[in-house]
Amino acid sequence: MPRVRVPSLAPFFDNMRVLVVGGAGYFGSCLVHELLKRGDEVVVIDNLITGHREILPKKVPFFQMDGGLVMGVSDVLRKHAIDACIICSLLNGESKSRELPFHYYHNNFIAVFYLLQTLIRHGIRRVILSSSLAIYGSDASNPVDENTTIHPASPLGKIMAQCEDFLTDLVHAEKLSCIVFRMGNIGGAAVNGTIGSLPGSNNLVAAMMDVAYGSREQISLAGDPAIDLLHVADAVEAHAIALRRLGNRAGMEIFALASGTALPLAQIIAYAENITHRKICTGDENVLDDSICTVRANVTLAMRELWRRKPMAIDHILHDAWEWRKKFPKTIAND
Repeated sequence: MPRVRVPSLAPFFDNMRVLVVGGAGYFGSCLVHELLKRGDEVVVIDNLITGHREILPKKVPFFQMDGGLVMGVSDVLRKHAIDACIICSLLNGESKSRELPFHYYHNNFIAVFYLLQTLIRHGIRRVILSSSLAIYGSDASNPVDENTTIHPASPLGKIMAQCEDFLTDLVHAEKLSCIVFRMGNIGGAAVNGTIGSLPGSNNLVAAMMDVAYGSREQISLAGDPAIDLLHVADAVEAHAIALRRLGNRAGMEIFALASGTALPLAQIIAYAENITHRKICTGDENVLDDSICTVRANVTLAMRELWRRKPMAIDHILHDAWEWRKKFPKTIAND
């Protein structure tokens, strides 16, 4: 049975007051900057386990806490009138989820459970969840789309499936209006050069830029897997557009979010070397393997309903990532 439900949701108003949970991470911070540029008001909650406060403008109200902390989130919602919430705080990494199931179930399901409960108690029923293509499982037939049957093979994938089931129940019981993005690998930096992945990250593109810059010896990823990379600006734009799709009617939409094009790792490295004019050394250890998704997606629905164009190509991703890495940290402006 198809897991996607695509109701016709009436557009909401232009400028929104948005709570971004996980807004101090790589993707979350890029999203915060984009929402501000579009005229939205943003409040950020992040526990800073992987996030960084300094990459957010000082004017953005920031609260360091877990999203599942009921009393803390309730206090935030009493102080700030919120129209919608974007949850981009879920941990990734399939093998790591097998090593640390308690940690992943707590952060990716239990915390989300209590966050949603708190939001609904405060009358907030517009939610976007940044999920993962890991929900399809490692044996998924490529490319997948929103109607492909899911077969989660790791705690990470199973938790994502549970989150979607929970949201489906809330649509019926609590009249929730929500959108779920099943996301793949993202890379690059904000097109205007304001923000990107900080050095030392396990993000594949950021790691390659660290090697090119000289702050990292090599990237370590065994084999030559085919990898689909989506520009972080495209992922951010999809979320920003999705905010305007949330309405007062209960409903749930699911989008597979990727570029739709997978390239061998060796070819991606060759592109990166051509752009940076530096040698990018590789090793055989699986240091980055945990953070790479090898599921490919058919993104026809996202192109038709959200972007209305093709996602940006690999050269744009690598160029923007390199420009950001060369400028860091001078590009961080907490004004």
